[in-house]
Amino acid sequence: MRTLIERRGRALTVSGQPPFARPDSQLVSASQIYEPECREWFQRLGFSLGLDRKRWEYSYILHAIHIYGRTGIGARGVAFGCGMEQLTSIFAADGAEIVATDYVVNNAHGWEARGLEDLYCEQHLAREQFHERVTFRHVDMNDIPVDLRNFDFCWSTGSLEHIGSHANGMAFVENAMECLKPGGIAVHTTEFTVTSETMGHDYPDLSFYCRADIEALAERLTAAGHQIVLNFNRGSTVADTHVDTPPFHGGRTLLAHFDAHIITSIGLIVQKAP
Repeated sequence: MRTLIERRGRALTVSGQPPFARPDSQLVSASQIYEPECREWFQRLGFSLGLDRKRWEYSYILHAIHIYGRTGIGARGVAFGCGMEQLTSIFAADGAEIVATDYVVNNAHGWEARGLEDLYCEQHLAREQFHERVTFRHVDMNDIPVDLRNFDFCWSTGSLEHIGSHANGMAFVENAMECLKPGGIAVHTTEFTVTSETMGHDYPDLSFYCRADIEALAERLTAAGHQIVLNFNRGSTVADTHVDTPPFHGGRTLLAHFDAHIITSIGLIVQKAP
């Protein structure tokens, strides 16, 4: 069984520029996007190369699950708040069986998936294969059904910050570990503030997490026997320090000014207790 770390009992925090090739729980950076492994995922996703933190999130999740988890024929994965992203089709194209979930409420934003057809990407696999390997369920991330169990991996892309409160998002990460087999891998991305290490942002529709939030989450996860490695280092190039302001220039920056915060993307990789 491949493990993230050998140290037990507390979260491990590392230093240095975060690499994409062998990722930890880390922030997006320009240098990662230009690593060969990230460029390969951009190409498979059909993305042009550029400083787009959302495209990094998709690539980060795919890469982390492929190098730390079990994928391909015989593997099982579950997606939370999947929206209309390509990841379900890509994992299915590699042979995995996927349960894709999303939740539509009265104040829907328009990005939610309502069924299988919102997730099928013909450039990745044939429709027949897709329907053989993928099922769809309506699932509230605040109330994960008890029958969603024994998966090799799970993921969510920029979803946990939208489920009602700051606390709900952190609780979801912990609760989702119950869906995994021993040694299974969970990968989530969310919004991270670089403005304060101790003050996040808590609104019903959108939360930002700070370093103290992530460290507290990591301590709870390791206390439960899970494994996580943290790296809070940011990139050092001009692109890593430029802050986008309204009207935003989608796909061109890694940092954005919102309310009283400067936000970016963080990815979390957690391995369930073996």
